[in-house]
Amino acid sequence: MSASLTRRHLLYGAAAASAGGLLLPRPARALGPAMDPATAQTVLALELGGSIAGVLKTARAPSQSFEGGDLRLGEFEASFMVGGSSALVEWALSIARGEGAVKSGAVIVAEYDLDVRRRIEFDGGVVTGMALPRLVASEAKKQFAIGLKWQPQQVDHLAGSGKLGGGAGLAKQKSLMTNNYRLLGFPGESDFVVAIDLPTVTRKGGGKGKPIAEISPLSIEFAGRSQDSVYKFVRKVMDDGKLSGGERLDLQVQILDANGNEVMATVSLGGCGLRSYGEGEITANADAAPTLKLAFDVDSVDLRF
Repeated sequence: MSASLTRRHLLYGAAAASAGGLLLPRPARALGPAMDPATAQTVLALELGGSIAGVLKTARAPSQSFEGGDLRLGEFEASFMVGGSSALVEWALSIARGEGAVKSGAVIVAEYDLDVRRRIEFDGGVVTGMALPRLVASEAKKQFAIGLKWQPQQVDHLAGSGKLGGGAGLAKQKSLMTNNYRLLGFPGESDFVVAIDLPTVTRKGGGKGKPIAEISPLSIEFAGRSQDSVYKFVRKVMDDGKLSGGERLDLQVQILDANGNEVMATVSLGGCGLRSYGEGEITANADAAPTLKLAFDVDSVDLRF
């Protein structure tokens, strides 16, 4: 599996060389008044086990509060583009794969010149949530990003020092977008899929060991022109009033390059059992038939590059 940053978001020149080749997002260009360097020039990275695991898009430190006289520590929240490094993706997927991967590390806040100004260190971090993005065929500029939550046992806020060093797995790669995808494994017509809501995985108990994962339903929205094919599948499954094991599907969603030719990543969704069927409103004199939406319960989720 390989992962990286998009060409237009790479850091070139002396700063990259002085950082050992670390490739980081280029800050947005100012339009009109100059942007505040404290916000416009920020670089975020996640360190796991002493090494840079990947570049983050967003990060939120956990809240701390007293409840009943006891100190309660909240969760970290972050998001990252696919791809960041394999270490970051693998840790995010540990919850879906039933792995209780406990990590220590830090969220690092650096200036664009790679001077580290803040470290939010944590011990005993366990992934508690992973959210895959919504795919929409009509949204052409949204990048494929994964949401991540983890629960630490301890957190320490430290002033930064030195330079943000490079890490393995931050090699260059084309960016993945949410509008180029292909559905495989559906027995009906799947050429006109309007949108796919990929599942969210949430940790439900399990302590420090093997997590108990709760997977939200998968939702697939088809264009109205697929009505006959989709409804044929629905009737076959629902007419007997029950869902049998043989009627569960193993689906794949392939994320494609901008030309729709090369498969950049594959989301595997195992044991998908039909949960519901619904249609949009039928309108007189409309140019197109209403969309059709299928929801599936999902047994397993995985992501491969």
